[in-house]
Amino acid sequence: MKPWIRICASAAVLTAALLLAPDTHAQSPGSIQNRAESIKNEIMPRVSELRGLEFTGDVKIKVVSHKEVRAYAGKAYDEEVTPDEALAAERILTYMGLLAPGTDLRETLLAAHEQQVSGFYDPKEKTLYLVVDSQTPRGVEPMTIAHELTHALQDQHYDLDRLIKCAKGNDDLGLAIMSVAEGDAVDVMMRYAAKFQPRGQGPPMDFAPFIAFSTGSESLASLPMFVAQNLTFPYKYGSRFVAELIKTGGVKAVDAAFVTPPLSTEQVMNFRKFAGKDEPYIVDLPDLSPELGKGWRQLDQMPLGQFNLGLYLANSIGSWGIDEVIEPWKGDSVAGYSGPAPDDFVFVYCSTWDSESAAAKFAGMYRRLIETRFPDAEVRTDTVRGVTWRRGQLLYCLRTLGADVVSVENLPIGAAAEVMARTGTVRKAPVTVAHPTPDAVRTRPTDGD
Repeated sequence: MKPWIRICASAAVLTAALLLAPDTHAQSPGSIQNRAESIKNEIMPRVSELRGLEFTGDVKIKVVSHKEVRAYAGKAYDEEVTPDEALAAERILTYMGLLAPGTDLRETLLAAHEQQVSGFYDPKEKTLYLVVDSQTPRGVEPMTIAHELTHALQDQHYDLDRLIKCAKGNDDLGLAIMSVAEGDAVDVMMRYAAKFQPRGQGPPMDFAPFIAFSTGSESLASLPMFVAQNLTFPYKYGSRFVAELIKTGGVKAVDAAFVTPPLSTEQVMNFRKFAGKDEPYIVDLPDLSPELGKGWRQLDQMPLGQFNLGLYLANSIGSWGIDEVIEPWKGDSVAGYSGPAPDDFVFVYCSTWDSESAAAKFAGMYRRLIETRFPDAEVRTDTVRGVTWRRGQLLYCLRTLGADVVSVENLPIGAAAEVMARTGTVRKAPVTVAHPTPDAVRTRPTDGD
């Protein structure tokens, strides 16, 4: 499920820090280009002062149109995401109920960027791009530029492109790393507004929409909930995370977080787990294609993460009680398989927890998810270790294995015995930033570690 994060984490389209307001104005190419000198002479020194870092090199400034932003984002997307990967993500997310059937992820994401982005920094080209035809609220443009120049500072000192590449293959890690970058930029932006903006031109008292990816609830409503929540996560939760860093260790703690970033959305949302080095696992599922039979193939396998697990559960059964149940999350993985017939699809979700009791509580909640989503499923077996339901010629198997929980759904009856035997042992490896490796070559520790 790489595409929903890669379009953000591909480095170019990192922010759209705007605020809906009736008093807006479209800017001409000349008016923005003429500001390049004042940006370098006025805004850059202020950003450097606020952030406590010196610019080590020049920052190029270029002007683009919204159409050019769309083309740029499309190019970045296509470089990172193959058509097969996009289709795999769409099929998995559609099964999970997080995308409406027929949703085109690429088009959805590009349309959002075309409509909302007012500026962005590209660490590959070391360039700040300003959008000429954005409807930027009066007085807001300097804050947006301050936000993007903070990304330039981050890049010069910590190599944003390298950090983003460290998360390849792990979208949950990608969201966590992006949260440090965006939270830092939001902090500088807001302090810039408080210190340098004329009275009445700073941020509103409630600046939640200001730090969000989109320009407000109307724009967010045009995106699928899952996409909108993932795009706004680094701003919303990242700003809280950076605030905690500053409170506990000042700006040096922020600098340290670029060297040793949070490894999961769990660590971003729960600062105590980051500070306590409560680190997650990669849950390594075997490829079940051989057990499923001829014509079956794995579409994708990826960590889901605590944040997106919460979205999945809330979307399926409501939000009551979810936070408490998923708080002991330790790692997970989701996989999808297509079969020889167009409608053939098997879904696998495996998670690991801090304790066996935590796993049992989560299994109870996931049981409710299955019975809510598939009310026609008939219970065939119900034991301490798990439950099996039948819908026609398909099985839904939920198993608790110590501190691990495995769910295999839409499973053809004829392949059930071999598939469930293959998923009877969960392999785990620590998440790492320094030495990321593809799933296929990841070193597997002893079973159950």
